[in-house]
Amino acid sequence: MSFVYQSLPGKVIFANGAITQARTETAALGLQRVLVLSTPSKRVLAERVAAVILPHVVAYNRLQAGDLDQVAELATRNPYYNPRPVERTGVRTLLQAAFDGIRPASL
Repeated sequence: MSFVYQSLPGKVIFANGAITQARTETAALGLQRVLVLSTPSKRVLAERVAAVILPHVVAYNRLQAGDLDQVAELATRNPYYNPRPVERTGVRTLLQAAFDGIRPASL
């Protein structure tokens, strides 16, 4: 199974070998910054994706605890369809749990 979901200004590609397309897609979209998110168990894969994209990224920084408020704000600024409401407080709580390596009690 494979599919492409595209919304402005982003694009999701789900297919075997999609990681090899990351650099090309980043350049094609004209991205200056890329945020690669992962769970702690998939950190190695996320770092691999970041390494593929890195030549097209202006700045590469690991997320710091002090950044979580801003990330929550950005994530909820233009919400997309989700079966649950996408609210800043909930997103911030989820980000903190992920940052601390804690699995949320309910998903």
